[in-house]
Amino acid sequence: MRAPPMAYTGSAHPEGSIVISPGTIVGHKYRLDAPIGQGGMATVWRAVHTTLDRPVAVKFLEAVGAQSQQLAARFLREAKLAAGLRHRHVVDILDFGVAETGQPFMVMELLEGQSLADRYEDGPPVSDWELMEIVAMTLSGLAAVHDAGIVHRDVKPENVFLVEDADGIYPKLLDFGVSRGFGAEGRVTRTGAVVGTPQYMSPEQARGKKDLDHRSDLWAVGVMLYEGFAGEVPFDSENPGDVLISVATEEPAPLSQARPDLPEPVLALVHRALQKDPEARFGDARQMREMVLRVLEGADEMNGRPPSTVIRTSYASGAGTGKIRALSAPPAMPPPMPPGTEASPPPGMDETPGELDLSAPAIPSEAAELSTEKLPPPRGAGAPRKRSPWMAPLVGLAVLGLAAGAFFAFDGMGALERAGLVPGESARADSGASGEVRPGEAVATIARTPPEELPPEDVSLEPPPADGEPAPEAETVDVPSPPDPPDQAPEEALAEDAE
Repeated sequence: MRAPPMAYTGSAHPEGSIVISPGTIVGHKYRLDAPIGQGGMATVWRAVHTTLDRPVAVKFLEAVGAQSQQLAARFLREAKLAAGLRHRHVVDILDFGVAETGQPFMVMELLEGQSLADRYEDGPPVSDWELMEIVAMTLSGLAAVHDAGIVHRDVKPENVFLVEDADGIYPKLLDFGVSRGFGAEGRVTRTGAVVGTPQYMSPEQARGKKDLDHRSDLWAVGVMLYEGFAGEVPFDSENPGDVLISVATEEPAPLSQARPDLPEPVLALVHRALQKDPEARFGDARQMREMVLRVLEGADEMNGRPPSTVIRTSYASGAGTGKIRALSAPPAMPPPMPPGTEASPPPGMDETPGELDLSAPAIPSEAAELSTEKLPPPRGAGAPRKRSPWMAPLVGLAVLGLAAGAFFAFDGMGALERAGLVPGESARADSGASGEVRPGEAVATIARTPPEELPPEDVSLEPPPADGEPAPEAETVDVPSPPDPPDQAPEEALAEDAE
């Protein structure tokens, strides 16, 4: 059973601590409005940036006594480490320093929502599918933390804050108060000191080892999964010391005992994350996240799976980046029409026997399996193509045109003359001598009068008047065509004319 969150009263500070109140200006620009949370070592206030008029959250260290200097140094280190991270699933640290009252503080983005721990207590219930999505996105932020050389050391549902926006609910990783760099110098925590929440500590962390690395955080993520599925943590007791001993020496009860209905890949995922030996766990947060995503893709029967085939769970480690992972499940088929519902024929058309029944039958479950055999064959893959009715006449005309061109190019006129279809050279000569004019032929004329003595075309050919009297009007007489000339040579005809 979870302990209820501590309520801030404003007067329950340890003796000697500095009391702050609403309206206090911190860092010359942050005006405190009201407290929004309190823990064992820190208090969080809602505040406003007086210059930007931006709401923020200000976290103060609440510590006195001999360890206050050490805790203050750790607190400021948390702010400095977290301020260098920019990731969708990690809280943004905007500023940090020491207030005029002497208290260390850090300024964070103000988040609206609830922690995963509050969601467990207040509801609505977290389905198995939603839990896996939250863990996958948390691992994405945790990978960015590890890339910066930081071990969080306090991953738990209280430090996973659920934010809701237009795209849905997504987590942000909070509270780097006990974090430290691995492989770096300048550690503040003493060797052998146990720091963190016992129920979520890794075995090496419970023993107080100093060589912790990122795989310690992966154990904590495994505990979060175990708790989300089973409803309880694998190791718990009223005495924190007993919890640490169990974590360090005992094996957790198999998850299948509490949830035998879970798919085998889910059980294997949690079992691997909760290995005592860090070498037997996942290599890093990205590897564990990929395993979570593969489990989501193959878990068709998992509780709470959405009907959509797209899952918004995989995000790259860069700030504000993401990707969409699509499942291989077929899309949902449209629901069948209610029984007895039939499509009525158009107005004016009577139903006759043999007409097509337009009622929509119920779609069997087998229809959800998409099959390429039910689809029409694509064009060019054995299906006959519909040809245009104008194609054959156009091709025929083109062939005839080519044949005619070739015919006349290769002595076509000679073939026509030999066939008697057109007159030959002799016939054209005779037609010219007889005065017949054929279309397209030039006419040879023998002039009997010099051209210069011929009257112009615009001079009247009527005879002049005799004795001053006008001649009678000319009459138009139809003159028949001259008869064919006698069969004699043109030279003989010219001789006779000369006599």
